[in-house]
Parts: sequence; C-alpha cells; structure tokens
Amino acid sequence: MTDTHVTDWAMAFESYQAAATAWQAELRRSDKTQVDPNDEIDTVHRRAGLILLSLPARNIAQIAQKVRVAENVFDLDSAFVDLPNLPHLLLADLLALDASNDIGSSLPARTA
Repeated sequence: MTDTHVTDWAMAFESYQAAATAWQAELRRSDKTQVDPNDEIDTVHRRAGLILLSLPARNIAQIAQKVRVAENVFDLDSAFVDLPNLPHLLLADLLALDASNDIGSSLPARTA
C-alpha cells in the first residue's frame, strides 16, 4: 500500500520547487531589466508555498523544508528585523536534531 502523504508531499514539493525556480528567474529578469516582477508568477509561488505549508510534515526533513518555504514565501528575514537569522537558526536546530541524515540537500533554495 502506498502512503498517500508521501505522494501528496512529493507532488506539492515538486510543484513548489518549480514555482520557486520560476520566481527566482523572474526576480533576476526584474533586476536586469529594472521592470517590476510579474505579480502572477509571485502569486503562483506563494500559492504553491501555502499548499506545501498546509500539509502535515512527517519527519525532520519535511519540517526543515517547510521552514525554508516559509522563509521564501513570507520573507522571514525581513519580517523579524530583531532576529534576521531566524530561519537559519531554526534550520540549524532541525539539522542538528537529525545529524545522521543528509537532509540539507533536500531543502529548497532561498528565493529572496
């Protein structure tokens, strides 16, 4: 029997990664052309992130992925000016909890 959570998580994570990649490309294009980023691409990125964040995490790697997604979607570094490294501190704590696994390679890249 297949665990539907794994399938749902994998699908949502893959969708988020594609949206984040498109958003990163859009931000680079915007910087290069000095034209505002396309709001539709931002909306797709945010929606994909919110879908992934709404799924229950089943392991430390998924929680770490959710921290990175929240950082990207909500710009946590800017939101918490008194503690701008909050996402990185949380990720370091999570990675330390499961030091036996190489979960750092499964984290989405930062988009901002």
